[in-house]
Amino acid sequence: MVENYMDYGNDACFNIFTKGQKARMRTVMDISPRRNTLAQSNLCGTQIAGPPRANFRAETQQILLGGQVKFFDLSTNFPNRWFWTFEGGSPANSTEQNPVVTYNTPGKFQVTLVAANSLGISDTLKRTAYIEVLNVGLCAERTNFNGTRTLIRDTTKIGYVSGQNGRKVMAISEYFDNPLGYTNLGGASLRFGKAFAKGGATTEAVVLVTVWNARGFQGGPGAILEERPIPLRRILSDIANNRATDVTFERQIPLSGLPYHIGLQLTYDGDSVALFTTKNGESVKGTSWEQNEAGEWDLFLRRTGLNIAHDITAKPGMKPSVLVSASAQFINPGEAVTLQAKGASIYTWSPTTNLNTTLGPQVIARPSETITYTVRGTGADVCGDSTASAAIYVRDIQVLGNEPTQEALLARTVQLSPNPTSGLVELRMDNALRGAVNVTVYGSNGVAVQQQQFRKDAEEVSLPVNIQRFAPGLYVVEVGIGDFRVRKKVLKY
Repeated sequence: MVENYMDYGNDACFNIFTKGQKARMRTVMDISPRRNTLAQSNLCGTQIAGPPRANFRAETQQILLGGQVKFFDLSTNFPNRWFWTFEGGSPANSTEQNPVVTYNTPGKFQVTLVAANSLGISDTLKRTAYIEVLNVGLCAERTNFNGTRTLIRDTTKIGYVSGQNGRKVMAISEYFDNPLGYTNLGGASLRFGKAFAKGGATTEAVVLVTVWNARGFQGGPGAILEERPIPLRRILSDIANNRATDVTFERQIPLSGLPYHIGLQLTYDGDSVALFTTKNGESVKGTSWEQNEAGEWDLFLRRTGLNIAHDITAKPGMKPSVLVSASAQFINPGEAVTLQAKGASIYTWSPTTNLNTTLGPQVIARPSETITYTVRGTGADVCGDSTASAAIYVRDIQVLGNEPTQEALLARTVQLSPNPTSGLVELRMDNALRGAVNVTVYGSNGVAVQQQQFRKDAEEVSLPVNIQRFAPGLYVVEVGIGDFRVRKKVLKY
């Protein structure tokens, strides 16, 4: 019963005693010579025995420049007045019991408290250099890796401990604490040491980079916050060029100031990867975790005896990062791909090759060969160098003249039902396009009678189209997304 206060685990779920434990405690309070007088004492009452003794604690003692700290009064003898002084803080003074203070100057600062009640005032409690304000930006890179890049063979002699192996480990992760309270995560960088693709250099396999919260057992991985598929061929290229694999997520991952995990989910279909780690013993904090074949998470240190850290760098921040997503990663030559950027207010794309525009949060590319597009964001308070990249892999095939056009493919993936209809129609779309969708209904005379707009952020979406107030007859519903348009007829009876 992990919720029980007397459970031996170190768990955040403690909140109950059993009825038997309650009965045992009450019995001790009633009959024990050392305990039975407590109920008649004033220790839990409101009778004031003398002036207060000042005491307090801070929610955190180390913050970023511009951050806030909440202070909690712990003074005894029931004070009803408080006099705080905050060196370097705003406000500099407060009479609240539990004030919140903002620090806009770097350094280490003193906090002073005097508490009072009807019988007098406390001595002055002064804590020197109690709050440290770091002179760093509101965005950072964090890693637990500090040592020698190593690939450690699994005990089964098949694969590596931080990758696919003979024990069929299903996932690996690296724990990141969050003492500065970063609120979002925009990306990560992972250093792979080995990779194998059963499909060769043209493989379209992906590796799932994953972010979990740290609310699992004893701080292990809990719920999945985000998954980002990374092409295996990109990892192969990064290994060959001795560089890390940079990952940009498609959204700002909310951290809520709490710890988190970054790692990989592993499948056993013939492909394999392995992350670099430190040598055993170079890491002493026990930050690496693995999920076994049964789905159970545990520390590497407990399960394998290895005290290691993965070569993973997190990119958290208090500001947004520039993010980018692509509607597809593997395409035929000339096929359209929608690139969507987020996190800034002004966007510039490069290179200009086969782009419909170089400005704006959304562009459509029709590359004829594998290419990496980069977007730079400005005009907003963003993290880092304000850039993000998306690689589009173009298959090495010949496109025949009778291959269906993108508009024809779009027409096949847009459906209206029921048709004929009494007036309420469901518009369904199932394709890789993303972005703003304009839906216009035209009457038989070609005049637009209704317009709607919604945002398509998934493969399959639906939208109700209501033409009940219009007269019976034939109508045309035009669906537009990006540069593409498709028209569908619908009969209202």
